[in-house]
Amino acid sequence: NFWRQFGMSGTLEFVIPLCREDLLKQRDSCSYVVLDAPSESELMSKIDDCRTAFSENGPSAILECFNIFYGLIKSYNEVIPSVRDTYWDVAVNAVADAYRHLAEDEDLASLEPLKKHEERNVLKMLVYALVQLVEEAVNTSYLQPPSATQAPPTKGHKGKKKGGAVRGEVEGGGLDWRGEFGHVVQILYQLLQLDLQQLWDPPSVTVMEDFTNLVANACYKLCEVPALAKDKALRTDLFLVLGTVGKRYNQPLSVALKMLQLLQSFEHLVTPLAQGTEVLVNSCSAGCIIVEMVNELGSKDPRDLSLDTSGTKNFAAFLVEMAQCVPNAVLPVVTSLLPHMQGESHFMRNGVLGVFGELVVQLLSGSELSDQQRNTREQLLDNLQNHIHDVNAFVRSKALQIWTQLCQAKVSVCALTSTTTPPRLYIPSP
Repeated sequence: NFWRQFGMSGTLEFVIPLCREDLLKQRDSCSYVVLDAPSESELMSKIDDCRTAFSENGPSAILECFNIFYGLIKSYNEVIPSVRDTYWDVAVNAVADAYRHLAEDEDLASLEPLKKHEERNVLKMLVYALVQLVEEAVNTSYLQPPSATQAPPTKGHKGKKKGGAVRGEVEGGGLDWRGEFGHVVQILYQLLQLDLQQLWDPPSVTVMEDFTNLVANACYKLCEVPALAKDKALRTDLFLVLGTVGKRYNQPLSVALKMLQLLQSFEHLVTPLAQGTEVLVNSCSAGCIIVEMVNELGSKDPRDLSLDTSGTKNFAAFLVEMAQCVPNAVLPVVTSLLPHMQGESHFMRNGVLGVFGELVVQLLSGSELSDQQRNTREQLLDNLQNHIHDVNAFVRSKALQIWTQLCQAKVSVCALTSTTTPPRLYIPSP
């Protein structure tokens, strides 16, 4: 257990691993290692001991019980659902108690170094155990094919509210996972609002990056499930967490890269992620994440985009929907996308043209524009005009469709009527 090892080293630290098996290996004398994880058959007999420990010692009981949760995570699929659900409830309540405990201490910076060390490790161990349980629950309840005896996750909620999320059991037994996941995400969001960096040495958001990445990983995992990503209330909570990680904890690039990675792999995330950007901008003031996403998409190799057809389709559709949702965040960096107008992928050319059209309609259609805005509008409209003559029929059709939308929106395009540049056939760069 933790304190037995701590007594041996004096400076023991729980290091959040890249993969859970790393916790079984002794990295160095200062790193915590799982020594005696119980087997699947032993977990049932340890339920009462685990609950008693948390009841008597509060969140710090994880220092003695972490190996039990590790055993549960390791053999999750082999453990009967009622036992898994009991441990889940213990873990969720323990993290909620940890939040309340830390929130009561108004000045975490004033804690003694040894107390900071304990609180930091308790927090990391609890959140790690809970996030791992979230991942296993998602895999078992949503992402794995159901067995003959396994009922599919229900859409209905039946239970009591805790912190705004509905929790409880569903008809026929078992947990209502939508409500449970919503409750967990809200707890994680509340935790991130605390001055947690004061528990680290030195007190900086940079040194706790592994912890905030861990929290964000729970959100990314939930996004993989179409039913959860499309749940408006849960999606809002997920993006509140991601916006906090990106803005408050200064990790906009990390969040942007992971969102694009998910987008490339999961078609169902095009609309939910685009809608989530509204939360990032309007509720978290995290427009920096949108900037990083647009810049990252703009810097992608056009040759790679032409090879990955499905991923490129997702990127293109997402760009258009994001421009519809948060045009003011996209406009300052829209020129980052211009290189793709010379690229091979007609899907991406169509997507970028769609972004241009949305920005012109929503932000650049008025008569009282600054000189910079007029120049930007002319640049976007020039691209729309040029691609009326694109070598690809789909792009030509898209460009004409956007021009039709501009006319229907009564956008002034007088800047183009006086141009002396003749139309030209557009052919992508080799």
